[in-house]
Amino acid sequence: ITRPSLCASKLPLTPKHHLHVHTAAALAGASPQEEEKKNPSWKPIVAITAVAMLTCNLHRSVFTMLLPDLSAHHLLTLKDVGVMNSAMLGGYLAGQIPAGFLSDMLGGERVLLVGLLLWSLATASTGLMPSRAGLIASRIAMGLFSACAMPATSAMAARWVPPQVKASTLATVYMLFNMGGVLGLVATPFIAQVCGFSSTFMATGLAGALWAVGSWLYLPQNGPEGHSPKGSSSSSSSVGNKESVAATAHLQAPDLGQNGASSSSGSSSSNDGQVGGSNSDGGMLGSLGATNNVE
Repeated sequence: ITRPSLCASKLPLTPKHHLHVHTAAALAGASPQEEEKKNPSWKPIVAITAVAMLTCNLHRSVFTMLLPDLSAHHLLTLKDVGVMNSAMLGGYLAGQIPAGFLSDMLGGERVLLVGLLLWSLATASTGLMPSRAGLIASRIAMGLFSACAMPATSAMAARWVPPQVKASTLATVYMLFNMGGVLGLVATPFIAQVCGFSSTFMATGLAGALWAVGSWLYLPQNGPEGHSPKGSSSSSSSVGNKESVAATAHLQAPDLGQNGASSSSGSSSSNDGQVGGSNSDGGMLGSLGATNNVE
């Protein structure tokens, strides 16, 4: 009767043993090239996010540049302008925490695209509002729906971007966010001079909505490696697979060391098909795969 020994091996590791250990350790921390092979679609997702962030700040700059025209058209006072700006910031404050929760649950890239669609429609409607109350409502909607921009971007990066390039990737996204503000300040006067302020709101808003719809159609059904948000069952199974491969590498390593030790000690029992042996000091060979003879 044989049973596996649970004693730890006292033999030195062979070169092949080291190879298996390094293979298992490599699974815990992959290089950027390996991460890119595992998650081949993360760069397009970052590009979609970057353009959405650029559009967010562009829409804010469009309103800033066209505010004098809006004020003249609706006969707004300085107090009215302050109320409209406060309405936008109030909506923004109210939407940030809910946007963070939704980004954690549903995925930042999806929440961002839904927000982009809604705040773009709010921007497009600004030039069509017939009254001050309508302008205030559109500004609240703009703030509320654009509040998802920062938390959704952070959630996207946490879910998709490899850790080795996460900071530089986020820096690039936020650079494009600020570029959108510059682009809006520079381009809006030229567009408004040709099309009028109402059509400028409409054109920039519809452009953002089209990008949101087109990008949504591109998004994969699942996240990187088939993971869904919040680390659901598919994520757990993937982690389990990695642990299984690491365990397999660990199990194979003592067998290699044991075979070497068996040949050096010169003791084996072939009658029972057992592979094992004993050291001169009576220590047990191998942690798994080595066997004891029980009388």
